Amino acid sequence: MFSPKLLIIDDDETILFSFKSFLNEHKFSLEFSKNGKDGLEKLSSFQPNLVIADYKMPEMTGLEFIKASKILHPNTPVIIMSAFGDSNTKRVFLDEGAFEYIEKPFDIESVLNSISLALESSPLFMANEPTQYIGESTIIKSVFDQIDKAKNTTITMLIEGESGTGKDLIANYIHNNSPVANGPFISINCAAIPESLIESELFGYEKGAFTGADEQKIGKFEHAKNGTIFLDEIGELPLSIQAKLLRILQNKTIERIGGANSIASNARIIAATNKNLRQMVADKDFREDLYYRLTSFPLHIPALRNRENDITLIADYLLQRFCTEFNKKKKSFSDTGLKALKKYHWPGNIRELQNIISRIVLLESSNIIHAEHILPYFPKTESIETENDISFITQYTEKELLKLHAQETFKLCHYNKSDAAKRLGINYRTLIKRLES
Repeated sequence: MFSPKLLIIDDDETILFSFKSFLNEHKFSLEFSKNGKDGLEKLSSFQPNLVIADYKMPEMTGLEFIKASKILHPNTPVIIMSAFGDSNTKRVFLDEGAFEYIEKPFDIESVLNSISLALESSPLFMANEPTQYIGESTIIKSVFDQIDKAKNTTITMLIEGESGTGKDLIANYIHNNSPVANGPFISINCAAIPESLIESELFGYEKGAFTGADEQKIGKFEHAKNGTIFLDEIGELPLSIQAKLLRILQNKTIERIGGANSIASNARIIAATNKNLRQMVADKDFREDLYYRLTSFPLHIPALRNRENDITLIADYLLQRFCTEFNKKKKSFSDTGLKALKKYHWPGNIRELQNIISRIVLLESSNIIHAEHILPYFPKTESIETENDISFITQYTEKELLKLHAQETFKLCHYNKSDAAKRLGINYRTLIKRLES
């Protein structure tokens, strides 16, 4: 059974002991460090799925660690913890690419939730996730019927759907049932890599191409040779990189940064997005020619709320899976528990269902999961009578409405930025900008 690897960096023995105490029982593989320099070395040797680092550390500050880690291992999420930071400090860390910023003293349940969300964003972790996509509903069967018709090809595909619908699992399934199934499956979260690093991460660079390029780096497209490269959240790609991706689709060649030679690229491209790329094309935020190249074979993944009969199947599977992974006694849902799951709207789709069930397994002692065990994990909402009148919105500008929407969603998610960003279908940086605009 795969165990997520966590690296904890803090010079406070009490903090390290606390993490050992409440994480050991959850089947994590743990490594500890007392300073940033040693932590950076263990980042390379231990290759964790997640790093939790202190804001103030010997040898290297938390900010220096973030910057270095994003260069060496840009896909490894980092959570920063601190007893000293203010809102400006938080914003600096989030802008530098920190996944989350938690304050000491921290709440255990909140930390576990942040760990769960961070692990889901880690390609290193997702590579070890099962590729099973569960569902018997007519709407999901039609998706797999479409996939089956193209299984003997390497046609470029665009997978569209709301955040949390399992687009990554669909991409993995497509790869495993394709002519390049024996090749690598390389997954890239375009929103998780800083804009300054995305080009070198995708295409690589030659030695001496820029200051700090001490040796040649092979990019993800070369690593994906004879296999598939999965570009998740492709709507986040800068326009300059979109142009280079278009050339790859047209010419089947890439060029490393600083390189003079074209390199053949036969990697099959599958892209995914939770955004409306048609609207982005209209807004000039996404290239029209690239859009039509990507939509050679489009797939739309339905939201979980439109697959009511699948909710029970997926929930049962996740419940048993987490009981096994967390070494807990077998649990089951009662009729009231299943009814509560089916009645909920699931705006966060399968990812939200997974998060809630993982917390239920960790925190609920009962072996029978009733509605009263589930309902506290749903977001608290207030009913506001508007008499179906939405004319009040005309008093706001578009920017103000976006800010209000972000603020209300932030409250709905109990002031958890990760949940709020996922629910809104935007990345961390965009959420911060909307909240502070």
